[in-house]
Amino acid sequence: MNGALKPLRKYIQPKIGDNWETIAAREFPNDPQDKVIENLKSWNLFLAFRPTPMITPSDIMFIEAPAQQ
Repeated sequence: MNGALKPLRKYIQPKIGDNWETIAAREFPNDPQDKVIENLKSWNLFLAFRPTPMITPSDIMFIEAPAQQ
């Protein structure tokens, strides 16, 4: 039995200089950017409502919705 936990949701750590637009373009290149950004913000409210609109490389950003139960 493998002791490693499997992630429940896909996530990334942003790169230096990333913002909502660059992440949307890189992770979802074939989807409408405004819809992707809306989804990313809804999946990452802790980043969307941060007092300063900054995304850092130490952040964890979910790139998929929570699993439906």
